[in-house]
Parts: sequence; structure tokens; C-alpha cells
Amino acid sequence: LPQLAVGDIVADQYEIKGCIAHGGLGWVYLAFDKNVNDRPVVLKGLVHSGDAEAQAIAMAERQFLAEVTHPGIVKIYNFVEHADK
Repeated sequence: LPQLAVGDIVADQYEIKGCIAHGGLGWVYLAFDKNVNDRPVVLKGLVHSGDAEAQAIAMAERQFLAEVTHPGIVKIYNFVEHADK
């Protein structure tokens, strides 16, 4: 089950609107950025945040997405950590 629920606030900035997908490493959520005019954003959370291998994969993905620019690839705006429920 998703770890975040509708209405949860992440990093005092992102309000969760719902879970939109999941994969092998985590859940993907639609959220609104409360600091930028309720801009819709997508958040990705790890299923096993304590798993060193999952963290390493997430960090590599973050690094790649932060460096690449392509119209078909998502743009990284921010990276935050959120305590597990």
C-alpha cells in the first residue's frame, strides 16, 4: 500500500493529491507545490527507504534526471527526504 495519503504534506511544501503509480522501488504520487502557486508535481518515494541498494539506485536516478534535458524526460525541481510513517 502507498505510504502517503491524500492531504499528507511532504517537506512542508508538497500536498499529496493521490498515488498515481508504483514500480519495483517505490510509489509515484501527484502533489501540489504549496510554495509555487500549487504547481502540480510528481513525487517518488522508496518502498524500502532503509535498503542501501534501493537508496543507491534512487541516487543514481536522481543524478541522471538532474543532468539530462529532453522533452520526453521529467525535470527534477527538488529532492527532499520524508520520514517513514
